Amino acid sequence: MAAREMAKGEKVDFTKSHLEGPSKEEVRLFPEEDRENPDSLLEILLQSFGERRSLPQLLNLFYEQKQRESETLQAFFHSLRELLHRALKVDKKAIVDPDQTFRDQFANSVRDGML
Repeated sequence: MAAREMAKGEKVDFTKSHLEGPSKEEVRLFPEEDRENPDSLLEILLQSFGERRSLPQLLNLFYEQKQRESETLQAFFHSLRELLHRALKVDKKAIVDPDQTFRDQFANSVRDGML
């Protein structure tokens, strides 16, 4: 939406046009003022359908992630970074030094150890 430089009403219409089933029903339960504000609308969806895994589950996924044979180094980098980002969204203090932790986990999880 930001790339298209949409107006407030256009953002609401765009978001609503992509809702189906439970997400559409969930949005209908909120006051009209929330449904007509693009930021509130996205917040409703994130609260209702956002991350459902606990912090320990997310950290476990992060630490167990290994580069798959068919996965490029770049794709692995992004997927590992996303897992860390999700964990830190739940608790920003979950990892003392996220950059170093990411670097170490990335280095230990790539298929080519010499890399």
